[in-house]
Amino acid sequence: VLLYQGSIGSPVADYLAARPEPKWLYFHNITPRRLTEAWDPEVGMAAATGWAQLRRLAPASHASFANSAYSAGELRGAGFPHPVVLPPLVELTGPDCEADQSVLAHLDAARRGVELLFVGRLSPHKGQHHLIAALAAYRRAYDPDARLHLVGGAASTRYREALVRYAAKLGLAEAVDLAGSVPRAALAAHYRSADAFVCASAHEGFCVPLLEAMSHDLPIVAYGATAVPETVGGAGMVL
Repeated sequence: VLLYQGSIGSPVADYLAARPEPKWLYFHNITPRRLTEAWDPEVGMAAATGWAQLRRLAPASHASFANSAYSAGELRGAGFPHPVVLPPLVELTGPDCEADQSVLAHLDAARRGVELLFVGRLSPHKGQHHLIAALAAYRRAYDPDARLHLVGGAASTRYREALVRYAAKLGLAEAVDLAGSVPRAALAAHYRSADAFVCASAHEGFCVPLLEAMSHDLPIVAYGATAVPETVGGAGMVL
C-alpha cells in the first residue's frame, strides 16, 4: 500500500498515479487559490495543481482519510466516495511542557494590558491583518495597552511586510509582535503568557493551534470559517 498525504501540488502525485500498488490518501486540505494568489501567484498555482491532482488520484485510490469532517466533505467533492475522518495526532505544549523561562520573563516584563495570541504561519488566508484591525478597535474601546503576538514563520514575505506597514499605519508598531517561528519551549511560553487566543483565519482544514490553546486553558475567540467551528466545539467563542 502506498500512503500519500494530499496537499499542495507535487510531482509525487503524478508519479503515484502511475504506480500499480493500492493507494491510500490522507488529506489535511489545500488552501483555495483565491485566498493566496494575489500575494503569491506561485503558491496559488501550486494550490490549483494540488486540487487537480487530487481529482486525478480519486478513481485510483482504495481508501481516503481526512483530518476533519469539513475536509472529508472536500474530499467527497473531489471524487473520493467514502473518506474516513481521522483527526491528526498532536503532541501538545500543555501546562506540563517546560516553557522557556527567559522568553516567559521577557513577555511578562513587557506586559501592560491584555495579551492576545495567534499561532500560525503569516499568510493572507490566516487573517493576521484582521487581527491587527481588531486590536486597534479593542485598544480604542477597552484597553489602550493591549498587545497582539503573532507566532509563526512567513509563508509570504510580501504579506509580512504589509502587516508591518499596516500596524505602523494604525499606530500599533510597538503593540504587534511578529515573533516568527519559535522553538517548542518558547511556544509554550507564549501560550502561558497570553490572556486569550484569537483566530481570524478564513481557511483551516483542522487548526491544531486551537487545541494548543485549549491545553493551556486559554479563552478562544475564533472566526467560524471552514473547520474552525468543528475543532473549537464548545471550548471557545466562535463568531
